[in-house]
Amino acid sequence: MEEKNFLDVFTELKNDKFISSSFNDVLVKRIVNNKSKNLIRVYIKSSRLIHKNDIYKAEIAISRLLGGIRVKIIESFNLSSQYNSENLFNMYKDSIFIELNNHSPLEYSMLKKARISFNDDIMMVKMDDSIISEEKSKELKRILEKIFNERCGVITEVRFDFVENNKRKFKEYNEIKLKQEVEAIVSNITYDIKDIGTNEETKSSVNSASQTSKSDNSRNDNFVKQGARKSYSKPFKSSDNPDVIYGRYFDGQSIDISEIQGDMGDVIVRGQIIDIEQREIRGEKTIVSTVITDFTDSIVVKFFMQNDKLDELFANVKVGAFIKVSGPARYDKFDNDISISSVYGAIKINDKKVNNISNLRYYLYQHNIGDTITIAYIRNGRENTVDLTLAGN
Repeated sequence: MEEKNFLDVFTELKNDKFISSSFNDVLVKRIVNNKSKNLIRVYIKSSRLIHKNDIYKAEIAISRLLGGIRVKIIESFNLSSQYNSENLFNMYKDSIFIELNNHSPLEYSMLKKARISFNDDIMMVKMDDSIISEEKSKELKRILEKIFNERCGVITEVRFDFVENNKRKFKEYNEIKLKQEVEAIVSNITYDIKDIGTNEETKSSVNSASQTSKSDNSRNDNFVKQGARKSYSKPFKSSDNPDVIYGRYFDGQSIDISEIQGDMGDVIVRGQIIDIEQREIRGEKTIVSTVITDFTDSIVVKFFMQNDKLDELFANVKVGAFIKVSGPARYDKFDNDISISSVYGAIKINDKKVNNISNLRYYLYQHNIGDTITIAYIRNGRENTVDLTLAGN
């Protein structure tokens, strides 16, 4: 759909003074209803930050308008250059904590207790070392970087520093001290026992330990040397097929986007690109988020690109183009959205209209025997697609 003002889409909310003042300059990018008709996603964008509580209030208001159906607003912000990682966090942290608490009280508690500092575009999060904190830090990193980079467009990398808990350290110290006292008492008792090993065995044991230490040091040296290697920009295409625009070539039957519910694993979808948004991240990379529709529904497909490869990608990935994509469909519990974020391959579709049998014959002769082509046709008012492998006469 064409972008429209929030209050022009939900005209009944103009009389709500709070919403009309908070969303008067907000644009609605698109509205998606899931197949079960029990959830509506409203994608919006704004040039200023909107507090998460205000987002929640708007969701409730829209839900009431629509008879109680669940509504999820997915926001993105086009902020000015005055924002950096630190001042964005200071201004938006209440919203981050509220949203995180609704998603996972445990992760909220961990971040709330953490010591947070910034060094340019790096967010340092210090927290007590534990199995739980190390495990949950991966999800926290994903969520925080998604908020900073994708939602707000502010380049940020989140790093964690796990520090030893002082109470646990004091407990371990007491245990070691007690063990030493016991060993001291035992050593003062005289036992009449035989020698456990010869001097040669002792030497052998020492030499073995020394060799192990050297081996470990060698592995560490190798690790340092490997880490010092220069990174390189790998090609984003791994196929010589001219129709492949990203990743590798693939074959198979596509499914309707409306059929994708939750985590479905690997899928193939095809459709028209109706929106593109790019967000630069660290390491001279950019996330290119495209919205693809097959006219049954739409889905976000994300390409992670080196900046110097963007022009090559955008030669084929542009609004109005038709593409076919292969990758895993994942449901993100944090923002209740489904997307394909790890694209295995993307293939351009020519999208040539066929008006008669002569046109069809002409386009078929542009291909070779054995080629697989996708044909879209309309039956009973609905568009269908089929993949055909060309054979000889």
